[in-house]
Amino acid sequence: MKKTNLFLIFFLCLTCFIIGCVDSNKISAGPASGNNAPGEQNPVPATDNYIVDPASVRDLGSGSIVTNASFVARIALDDEDIQEMVRHNSTIRGIIDFMPSRPKGWNMSAGPALWIVYRDIDVYFYVNETAEYVERYEIVVPGSLYRKEHAGDTTCLLDQDGNHILAYATGRIWIPEKDACS
Repeated sequence: MKKTNLFLIFFLCLTCFIIGCVDSNKISAGPASGNNAPGEQNPVPATDNYIVDPASVRDLGSGSIVTNASFVARIALDDEDIQEMVRHNSTIRGIIDFMPSRPKGWNMSAGPALWIVYRDIDVYFYVNETAEYVERYEIVVPGSLYRKEHAGDTTCLLDQDGNHILAYATGRIWIPEKDACS
């Protein structure tokens, strides 16, 4: 009788372990991956007025969210700059903690941000949950892949071939049309 009970307990523990592993793989994989690279999201059909369903945007461990990731994503996806980036095939990575890379005493606020990648350029859109708007953005340009061109208060990022890739000015970011910075 003891061997039978021990076998049943072992079998029950093994079954629970297997079920737990299968369920956690489903959760961590996110939506069906299709032909996407690991960690990349599938295109999500538009729902209501959104290009991307806010509920599909992942929370990447942002401890600074007061509400929830879907609420932060909804606020961000209402922003015209973000909508333009998504229309130009940017990849939404998820909601993360935004910690500005600035000197001490300057811009000390931190909070949730929508992380978008456009042509290997990381753009973080800080979301003010209380006032429900995108407060600012931070652009992280990789190494020497791009160079900057300034035209008044507008800055353009150009690729190695001289093509205008991304433009930004105070409070606005956009994808240049017809290879022009304006």
